[in-house]
Amino acid sequence: MYRWNDRVADLSTGILFSLTGILVTVGSLWIYEKFRISCSLQVLFGIPEIPLGAPVFWEDGNFQIRFRNLAGWMFVFLMVDFVYYWFHRATHEINFLWACHVTHHSSEEFNLAVFAAVQFPESFRIYL
Repeated sequence: MYRWNDRVADLSTGILFSLTGILVTVGSLWIYEKFRISCSLQVLFGIPEIPLGAPVFWEDGNFQIRFRNLAGWMFVFLMVDFVYYWFHRATHEINFLWACHVTHHSSEEFNLAVFAAVQFPESFRIYL
């Protein structure tokens, strides 16, 4: 079976990461809402927003698909994945970022608890 000390360390780090994520997400949403109202690109330069309304909805007894909204969601999904890939790659290449990420790779055995082991400072960068 897995070593107890690794499991406890990995799971406790994962719990701290999740709690940090909740706090940072709520704070980010509050900041975003204040920023969006006063100085977003849409307000300052009149750039149209990416349509992110519901792509699939129920209307008149049928499911309707808004392809423009669906394309917007697909674009955002791919961009988030693209940015996260490069962020994660940078955590392996840049020494300061690696110092924050190394606990994810510090266990001698690979198990499900290791997946949760993301160090506390890294959670701020991920969620922002």
